Amino acid sequence: ELRKARFEGDLQKFIEQESDDKYWNELVRFTRKDISRMIDHQFICEIIAQIVDNKIHGFDQAHLDKVYAENDESFEKEAHVTEVLKAVKSYFFEIDGTDSLLKDYYFTRSGVYTLWSVFLPYWKALPPSATVRAKLKEFAEKVDSEGETSTNPQVKEYSISSKGAATDRTPREKRATALKAYLGL
Repeated sequence: ELRKARFEGDLQKFIEQESDDKYWNELVRFTRKDISRMIDHQFICEIIAQIVDNKIHGFDQAHLDKVYAENDESFEKEAHVTEVLKAVKSYFFEIDGTDSLLKDYYFTRSGVYTLWSVFLPYWKALPPSATVRAKLKEFAEKVDSEGETSTNPQVKEYSISSKGAATDRTPREKRATALKAYLGL
């Protein structure tokens, strides 16, 4: 809310428009309370920062303020961000977050951030969605049944990194690395 009061330039307008896309409500599932507190805008900004910087960030209010400030007058990477968002969101719809197991594991905010972290490097040539869907489901089943006691290092690491401060950079990186390894990417 404070960012909206401080910044009203190109990035803010882009995020406002982007937040209306059905992807954020259908797959990420922001609640009315989240939307009223502008959590959706904050999360979209985190994804944009990941696209622009090509790296995983921890949740950091100061960094998000910096992203807004740097792009308030002119959002120079808007065309690139738009292209990447369109490709990856479409891909995630193909994976289908309506499956209850996939929805529980990957279409929560931390899960979505992990998916973006895994697939952003491949946005121009994403692997077949049906294959990925099957592997994601298999991985989620193992995380659900084995968790932190798994003998599979990726399942164990993902489980451990999903607890506690899940939005810090290190757990985000560990979840992405574990899932990427499991998927063979």
